[in-house]
Amino acid sequence: MFLPIRTDSPLRNNPWMNWALIAVNVLTFAMQKSFPEQTHQFALSARSPHLWQFISYGFMHENIPHILGNMLFLYIFGNNVNDKMGHLGYLAFYLAGGVFAGLGHVFTSSMGVIGASGAVSAVTGAYLILFPRSHITVFYFFFFIGTWELPSLWFILFFFLKDLLMASSDAAGGVAYMAHVSGTLFGAVICLLMLWINMLPRDQFDVLAILKHRKRRWEYQNLVRSGYDPFNHAGTVGKQPEIPDPARDEIQQLRSQISDAVAAHDLPHAAQLYLQLKDLDPK
Repeated sequence: MFLPIRTDSPLRNNPWMNWALIAVNVLTFAMQKSFPEQTHQFALSARSPHLWQFISYGFMHENIPHILGNMLFLYIFGNNVNDKMGHLGYLAFYLAGGVFAGLGHVFTSSMGVIGASGAVSAVTGAYLILFPRSHITVFYFFFFIGTWELPSLWFILFFFLKDLLMASSDAAGGVAYMAHVSGTLFGAVICLLMLWINMLPRDQFDVLAILKHRKRRWEYQNLVRSGYDPFNHAGTVGKQPEIPDPARDEIQQLRSQISDAVAAHDLPHAAQLYLQLKDLDPK
């Protein structure tokens, strides 16, 4: 068993809308336990759904582990998505994710459903597009107890593929896996579209930036394969000064230290080493 406990994506503003959604979920769960006879009315019925149920079902939960798991994922991934979208945009996206997840469940199942899992899955799908380079610290307990840091890309894809596999099998066990799958697809596709048409602020960390860098790298590799030598190419600003032989070992050492610092996520130290490298090697 493993659970996310924090992410390394920085926040610029206070994501109070995400906290408000968590609070509403918790308060609704408390009222649900006080009036359990109302659960059936607000759950999403797959056979005869009412319009309000596509919203109400997403704020109700079966038990404490159910709501704790959903709120943990919403806290880990929702804060940054809220920060990126703004408060009203994030609220609209969260509710729409729950509706789309509910539609995915209604079209593929005949059982009723409650829980914020579909909306939370939409948030994780958005996180996958907006912050694919971030890392998630995971707490695991299976014979051993500890923490493990891994890219958010692989973490979210693992849960998506697990939900997809379970949804296509007969081992669902009462869990609305298709709602999870539908929510994740909705969040990823909508965020990709919003980035494409500039409805969300772009940066060098989102999926489109990664694809752009991959395209440039592919073009560069094709140039090298075709015979282009970037190290012997004469630029238009004149020939650069040759590097003295004694400095070459130091340059190689600095490059290695920069790579180690980046791998350890120590970007300030890597930047400092880069400035030293630039002084030694202007090219």
